Amino acid sequence: MIIAAVAAAVLAAVVAGRYLRGARDKALYRWARRYGLRYNLDAYNDMEGRYPEFACLRQGFTRYADNIIDGRWGKRRILAFDYHYAINADNRLPNLYRTFSAVVLEGDRPLKDLLIRPETLADKVSAFFGFEDIDFESAQFSREFYVQAADRKWAYDVIHPRMMDLLMNSPRFSIQMGRQYVIAWTSRRFSPNQFAQAAGLIAGILDALPEYLPQRADPGPEALTP
Repeated sequence: MIIAAVAAAVLAAVVAGRYLRGARDKALYRWARRYGLRYNLDAYNDMEGRYPEFACLRQGFTRYADNIIDGRWGKRRILAFDYHYAINADNRLPNLYRTFSAVVLEGDRPLKDLLIRPETLADKVSAFFGFEDIDFESAQFSREFYVQAADRKWAYDVIHPRMMDLLMNSPRFSIQMGRQYVIAWTSRRFSPNQFAQAAGLIAGILDALPEYLPQRADPGPEALTP
C-alpha cells in the first residue's frame, strides 16, 4: 500500500514536471515573440567556448544550453538561455544536473573583466580572514554587493554613485563583464519576466557607463546566435 502510494506520488511529480516544463517553454516562446526575438529549443553544448571569460559557464561537466533566445534588445544584441551542467564526472554514476538561466548583452564600449554579485555569508567569512572584495564609499552598497576586478580603477570608473543606485534598486542578479559582453544570471531558472529584468538591468548598466569611455566599432552580424 505504502509502496503503491510512493510510486503514484513519484509518477505524479514526473508528469507535473513535464507539464510545467512544457508550459514554461510555451511561455518563453510567447515572451520571445512579444519582443521580436527568436526562440530555439535545440541544445547547444559549447556556450563556454563562445564566452570563455564567464566563469559561470565553466561549472561542472557535460554542459549544454537550451531554450535559446536571440535577437536585439533595444539597440543591443541579446542571447538568453537556460544552462545545464552535471555535478559529477564519473560516468558510472547518475549525472545529477543543475540548471540556471542567463542573459548576455553585447556592449557598445570596450569592457574589462568585472564581477558584481550579491554578497553572501561566505564572503563575509572570507573578509574576516583577509580575503576582501573591493569596497566603495557607500557602506550600504559595500555590504550588499561583492565586487571583484583585476583593474580596481575600472571598477571605480564603472560603479559610480548612479550605478550603485541602479544596482541597489534593481532585482538581484550576478553580473559579469567580459571584454565585449555582459552576462546576468542567478542559481535558478528565470521566468519570462526575470529574463526581461536581467536584460533591462544589463542595458541600464551599459547605458550608465561614463561618457569618457571610448565607443566600440560596430561588430557586424545581427545576432549572438551560437
